[in-house]
Amino acid sequence: VFSPELTYNGIMTAMRERRFFVTTDKAVKVLLKCGGSYMGGIVKSEKPGLSISVESKGTAIIANVKLVTVKGKVVSEWKPNAKKFGKNISPKINTAEPRWYVVVSLLSDGGYAVSAPIFVKP
Repeated sequence: VFSPELTYNGIMTAMRERRFFVTTDKAVKVLLKCGGSYMGGIVKSEKPGLSISVESKGTAIIANVKLVTVKGKVVSEWKPNAKKFGKNISPKINTAEPRWYVVVSLLSDGGYAVSAPIFVKP
């Protein structure tokens, strides 16, 4: 859960706002933002500016990071082979349909981390 404070109210607010990620390694953290909205948020934009951050504080290396959207389409893919990865990207939306984006990270030890989606309406 991505929460500014580790209190009951802070965690429950983060859960209601879908600000969380899943990982097989407790030492890995994923963050996806669009403007001032965190993963789980709904943003209105024709060309969203997405900010991706993945960090491993354990022994695993971040081997692969993908930005994925509707129908599993990979928008961008990187192979950082590092403990930290950060990227800003502005995918163009060519449709009137709402989009969502998630970050999928594969680790060197076979583990993974997946962000909650950010929903984008053109």
